[in-house]
Amino acid sequence: MEKYIHHLLQDIAAATATNPYEVPYDGPEPDTFEAHIWEVERYLHEDPDTTLGQYLGLERVQFPDEGQLTDEQCAAVFEALEKAYFSYGVTMEIPEGIPLRACYRTAVEALDKAVFVSRHGHVGIEYCDYDFDGYCPFGVEKCPCYVEWEAGVKNGGLMLEPELDRLDAEWYRLLHALADARTRFGAAQTPKREAVRTICQQLEETWLVMYRDDFSIWYRPPQEEVPDTPGRSLQGWAGCPEPVFPPFSQLHPLEAELLTLALLRLLGKEYIFLSVIKLEQPELYEALARHFSCELRKDEASKYFRLLCPPGQLHLYERFKDEKGMMDEERYARDEEGDGDSPDDLPL
Repeated sequence: MEKYIHHLLQDIAAATATNPYEVPYDGPEPDTFEAHIWEVERYLHEDPDTTLGQYLGLERVQFPDEGQLTDEQCAAVFEALEKAYFSYGVTMEIPEGIPLRACYRTAVEALDKAVFVSRHGHVGIEYCDYDFDGYCPFGVEKCPCYVEWEAGVKNGGLMLEPELDRLDAEWYRLLHALADARTRFGAAQTPKREAVRTICQQLEETWLVMYRDDFSIWYRPPQEEVPDTPGRSLQGWAGCPEPVFPPFSQLHPLEAELLTLALLRLLGKEYIFLSVIKLEQPELYEALARHFSCELRKDEASKYFRLLCPPGQLHLYERFKDEKGMMDEERYARDEEGDGDSPDDLPL
C-alpha cells in the first residue's frame, strides 16, 4: 500500500496547478476588474457542472477506503488534495477538531462535487452551519459543533431567546433518550426485534439524506401552488425503503419507545417538537407514523430540494395548527421576495 500511496501522491502533485494560468478560464482578459466581475457573476447566477475530479483528472476509485490506510497515509493524501484544490481556487471549510480519517474521507468525496474554479479568488465548499441540530456532515458522533452546543445547553442555554434555549434543552434530552433506548434495545430480546431494527435503519437513512441534501418541506401550501405531479412519502424522496409501522398494540414497550423517539428526531429541531410531545402514547406513535406517510410533491421550479404536501392529509402541522407554541409555518414559507426559494424558509 505504501508504494501505491507514493504513486497516488505523485498523481495529485502533477494535477496541482503551479500558477494561476493553469486554472481553466474562458472569460475576459485575466487579472482585470472585468475578469473579477465576470467570475462573481458566474458564481452568483450559474450552476457549476464540472467536478473537482474532472478538473484535476482524478477519480474517487483511485483512493482507498480510509480503513485501509495508516493515519500518516490519510494525512499525506488529505494534505495533498487540500493543496490541489486550493491551487484551483477551492477550499474545504472543515472545522478544527474533525478527526483525520473524516477529513480524508471528506476530501476524497469532494472529487465528485461540481464547483467553480477561479483564478481571482477562492470558493469555499461549506459543510457545516455551526449550529448543531443532531447531524454532522463529517459522520462524527461528537463533532466540535456538538461539543460546543452541548456545553451551552448544560450551562443553562446558548443565550438565545428563552423559547429557543428551551427548544435546545428539549432536543438535547431527545438525542440522549434516543441513544439510551438504542442501547437498551440492543441488549434486549423483544418480539419484533428484527422488524423494529429494520425500521430504525430506514428512518436513520432518511434522516441522513434529508440533512445531506437540505430538504425543505411545506406542509400547508395553498392548493394552487401544489405541483400536479406524482407524489411520494418523505422516505420515497430520500430514496429509502418505505417503513411498515406495526400497530402500537403489537409492539413491546421498548420497541414503541425506540420507534417514537426515532420519528421525533426525524421531525427536526423545530418548535413543532414542543407541541408534539404533549401527546401521550399510543396517540403520539400513531400520529408520527401517519405524518411520515403523507404524500409529498416536489417543486421542480425550485433550485432547492423543496417538497409540498397536498392539502387534505392529517399531518402534524394540520393537527396542531392552532396550538400555542407551534412554529408559524407561514412566516417561513416565503423569502423576502415571496418566491419561497430560500433553503431555510420551510421548517420541517
